[in-house]
Amino acid sequence: MQVYKHIRMLLILISCLPMKIESFIRILAGCVVLLSVALAHFVSPWWLLLTCLIGVNLVQSVFTGFCPPSLVLRKLG
Repeated sequence: MQVYKHIRMLLILISCLPMKIESFIRILAGCVVLLSVALAHFVSPWWLLLTCLIGVNLVQSVFTGFCPPSLVLRKLG
């Protein structure tokens, strides 16, 4: 439960900072990678597939210019 409170406080802090969508996507990707590594360590190694998925998405967005989280964030404002 403490981890949830810390993550919530971090997200509130990040949302107050003025930044571009690209910077927010980098923070989001980094947080998801760290979370998946922690889940792989404590729960199941299968969580490393999430890390691979994030990595593949970052690489494909460089080559194609298409990034699904940016579409969602633009719609949210």
